[in-house]
Amino acid sequence: MSGDISEISAARVAGLCRDLGKINVGPKFIHISGASASHGCALFIESIIKNAGYRVGRINTAYKFDIMKTVYIDRQIPVIDDYNKAVAAIRQIVNKKSGEIYKREEIVFVFSLMVCMLEGCEFVILEECINEYPGLFEICAPYEIAVIPSGYGKEPDTLREQKWSNTIKLVRHEVISGNQKTDTYNIISDKCRLSGTRLAIPAKAQFVPTEIDNRNVAFEYKGKSNYKIKSISLLLRDCAMTAIETVNSLRRSGIKISGNAICQGLLEAGNAGFCEIISASPLIITDISSMTEEITVLRKSLDSLSSDFEKSEKVICFGAENAREAINKLKSAHCFSPAKIYIFTPDANEELTALSEDSETECVLLDSIKNLAELILRENREDRITV
Repeated sequence: MSGDISEISAARVAGLCRDLGKINVGPKFIHISGASASHGCALFIESIIKNAGYRVGRINTAYKFDIMKTVYIDRQIPVIDDYNKAVAAIRQIVNKKSGEIYKREEIVFVFSLMVCMLEGCEFVILEECINEYPGLFEICAPYEIAVIPSGYGKEPDTLREQKWSNTIKLVRHEVISGNQKTDTYNIISDKCRLSGTRLAIPAKAQFVPTEIDNRNVAFEYKGKSNYKIKSISLLLRDCAMTAIETVNSLRRSGIKISGNAICQGLLEAGNAGFCEIISASPLIITDISSMTEEITVLRKSLDSLSSDFEKSEKVICFGAENAREAINKLKSAHCFSPAKIYIFTPDANEELTALSEDSETECVLLDSIKNLAELILRENREDRITV
């Protein structure tokens, strides 16, 4: 049963997985450490592996183990039959352990692994959040590859380094990490050297944009062309390079992934929400609050669009950190004059509440993608927007 206990126990979760048939063993696990770039990396890697013809699962802790948002199979929410089978199997085992209490997060994580097993996943991507549930993913080790992206949040340095050290020790093949000009590289390089683990670094100097418009970037990387991502984001360019390096590592280990699968996977990957214009009419922007560099890129893109946007056009902010600063910066773009701004935020805070009471611009706080999609469809029936 699920109960209120203070700490997540990897040993308790491992025992439950064992009783369910060792569901934490079998697939090739790719661990992605929590960072601002982790979700973009996960989406690109997932899409490439799927395009290579493999069955791929992704377990994402971003929504604090909401059972309907934690596990994806081939980039889709699993079919309800597998949900029911997984729930039934777990309930049967848990009911036999009448004296054992499990945290909700433990049950949902085991449920996600069970779904991946039922769906026959050959790869499972473990997408970690910043400073969330340390040690839980370790029951799936050894990892085929560990990805430690650049762009970490506000975790204490000692905690972050300890997590990196623990992860690196559990890697079977390679670690893929940030660029060589960061402190991250120096720390991870030392830990990889001590553990004898190979380290691969994205080569930013060999990333050459060949065509950029308001929503896409085509580029060459390490002398190979035909790459394209549906994004103008600087951070997602880093994610694309990290994904390519991850896939090249898989290829070095003998896994067959074609160059075409890489190109198609990058192109088809879902929008990770970093300062993207996803519709010009009505104007829809996702995550305008990511980081200063992203806002600058987005402003240039907005300035290159028509200045004929009317005040009634809508703007969506998918994500809300530093929303006020971001909105003020974007308002200096000549075409940005929204009457209403939608802010997606699971946890409203005082700053966002104050922003929503701004007399100049009406802000609407939303707590789910579903609410966002329903609102847009209701107010813009003729545009048939799907988020």
